[in-house]
Amino acid sequence: FTAALASTEHLAAMTAWVAPSTYDEDLAMRGGVLLAGTSYEWTRQQVRAGLVHDGQEDAPQELLPEPMEDFTPFLARVGMAEAARRLARAHTAGGHAADWVAHPLHDAYWESLAYPWRALAGLGVPALHVAGWYDLFLGGTLRNYRAMADGPAGAGQRLVIGPWTHLTFDGHLVGRSFPGGGTRESGLGELTVDFWRAALGDGEAAARLPRDPVRVYIMGADRWIDLPAWPAPDAVATAWRLADDGALLAPDDERPAAGSTSWTHDPADPAPTEGGQMLMGPAENAGPHDQRGIEARDDVAVFTTPVLAEPVTVLGPVRLRAQVAADAEDAHLHAALTEVLPDGTSVLLTDGALRLSARGGADRRDPLVPGKPVEAEIDMWATGVHVPAGHRLRLDLAGSCWPRYAVADPAGGAPVRLTVLHDAEHPSELVLPLIDLDAHPAAL
Repeated sequence: FTAALASTEHLAAMTAWVAPSTYDEDLAMRGGVLLAGTSYEWTRQQVRAGLVHDGQEDAPQELLPEPMEDFTPFLARVGMAEAARRLARAHTAGGHAADWVAHPLHDAYWESLAYPWRALAGLGVPALHVAGWYDLFLGGTLRNYRAMADGPAGAGQRLVIGPWTHLTFDGHLVGRSFPGGGTRESGLGELTVDFWRAALGDGEAAARLPRDPVRVYIMGADRWIDLPAWPAPDAVATAWRLADDGALLAPDDERPAAGSTSWTHDPADPAPTEGGQMLMGPAENAGPHDQRGIEARDDVAVFTTPVLAEPVTVLGPVRLRAQVAADAEDAHLHAALTEVLPDGTSVLLTDGALRLSARGGADRRDPLVPGKPVEAEIDMWATGVHVPAGHRLRLDLAGSCWPRYAVADPAGGAPVRLTVLHDAEHPSELVLPLIDLDAHPAAL
């Protein structure tokens, strides 16, 4: 995209696979929280590539510890700032990690590196955008698509979202397989070629393209559907309220959502990462992992619906709007949406995080007043899943998700008490877009 913004003189069309939209919000941070594991992993790959390019041997063990598959103990021992300094000493290709740590705000440094996704709105080139429900650039790809769909080449934009991570495209992920979800079964290769040919004036190829510009895989229903736009125009945003005793109330549930729920975040023992939309370690680390081990911890608050009497299909952007307080001037809030199967398996669907002092924007800090609630909104990106009757939906809240996200330590190592309020004066709700799946016939 950056090259296209420089010149489109010889450019007829583009295909953008799992493309980010910003450096600081897609690769380095999310919601004002440093993506520690991804930042370290990405930089380490650049360092090793730089060493190979220069014909040098691998860096000393104290700079790039083995095994590559699990760098968590190293990061926990030395901290992200020191790990970044060691990467810089190993090779000049690692210097950016220290800059990322040193610039937690969206400031002039990030502006100097800005990937100008907003400028895509003025780019008059057809583009095929490809994303995965479990890819770390899902949010960025959706932002890119929306920017270009609103621009002069809006009619030439297409979007495909499959049950993929950043590295796995066959529809078989750890925790769940998706029949027909691979790129081969979906015909993505043929669609891509027809898209290119159509852009060059091939009428037969244009006739073979789907009528609607958006094609998504609905997990659980295990089928592809086509949409006239993203988000789905017929999606209805519904508020699922947090309530006492770990209840997540459906929109038609009239029970009062009284009270509050509290838990303690200990920086010395953070809640760990288990799957999700990430690029960190082996490919199998990402995806729809079972969250039961995380949910069993005392520092994770769990809100679950009753068993669904009717199926629901969630398709589109997911948001958490919560009233949150902490007994410190800052804290992190991590939110995860899961599908709970009849056997108790809690399958991760999508998630998000927010540094509470960054609730007003990535370019500023608004410290908390200890004990005083603030309104926080977490962008949990999006999902597409059919949840059958007999299953449940669940929201998990925690103060950490380590090592994917940096650990908040606002009190110098002391535990921090977090509280989410959900009474009449301080409502907290999970906003889910629902569609009528029967109104969308299978595309393939």
